Amino acid sequence: MAESNHDMVNLLTQQIGIVFSPLIQDTNNSYQALSTQMERIANFFGTRPAPNTPAPQNQNVWPVEIPVERPNNGVPIYQVQQPVV
Repeated sequence: MAESNHDMVNLLTQQIGIVFSPLIQDTNNSYQALSTQMERIANFFGTRPAPNTPAPQNQNVWPVEIPVERPNNGVPIYQVQQPVV
């Protein structure tokens, strides 16, 4: 890659940062304000806090077997049949 391309990519990266950083910060502030308002509403109605229970982990004790479909002639589908000459 030519040196001028590196400079162009660096300039583009800086410009993208200038454009998107305030947008991301504003979005984060909006979500924080929404969270605060929802907490105030919950406190007003006197709701109990949601229980913090861990999600159960899935334990696969049995191995998974994938059946192979066989046509009527008994040859598995994934095998290539040779033409009879």
